[in-house]
Amino acid sequence: MIRSRSALPAVAGLLALFGCGACTPPPEIVRPDDLRSTVPLATALVVVYSRTGHTARMARAFSRVLGADYLRLTGEGGEGNSWFSTPSWKSRVPVAPEKVPLEQYRLVLIGGPVWYWRPNALTSSFIRGQDLTGKDVVLFYTFEGGRMPPEVESEWKSWVAGQGGKVIDLVGIDRKKLGEDGALEQEAERIAHERLAKWIGRENR
Repeated sequence: MIRSRSALPAVAGLLALFGCGACTPPPEIVRPDDLRSTVPLATALVVVYSRTGHTARMARAFSRVLGADYLRLTGEGGEGNSWFSTPSWKSRVPVAPEKVPLEQYRLVLIGGPVWYWRPNALTSSFIRGQDLTGKDVVLFYTFEGGRMPPEVESEWKSWVAGQGGKVIDLVGIDRKKLGEDGALEQEAERIAHERLAKWIGRENR
């Protein structure tokens, strides 16, 4: 998130004035066994940071359709609770796991929520900590009220390229249009089935 843009400080002031922290949904409580799941001989991995669980549902749907391993990232806590606790998307922040062995995977999907029209810092920090050499990468995100600007999408993709990966797709889902979580999962499954050939090749369907 670039806070130097003229409109964003004004937004921050309004959020503070009207107590927006009170209208931010609380973080989801995640059990340790919900952070990771594996599939025998999986060649794809879905990695997600999700504060309230919405983007995690999108990631789980992708994992089911692809037969992929699943990994949910965690931070120190408090990120995204309000404007003032949301780190800039370009910041390097602690994320766990910090580094993941990716040798067995040909396809890696990495995603998280958009905060203030920018990718969240935890997903971005994870990307910049990995060796993605030779990997096909799908970036994905959920948003509510506004997509990322094209120039931000381009820079996000460039970080993957900087780690040796190749972005083959970018997927965003507008939660506001879908309402309930069940509809979000259905839309994610639809997208995954629709793009399966692009992601893993027709010969592997």
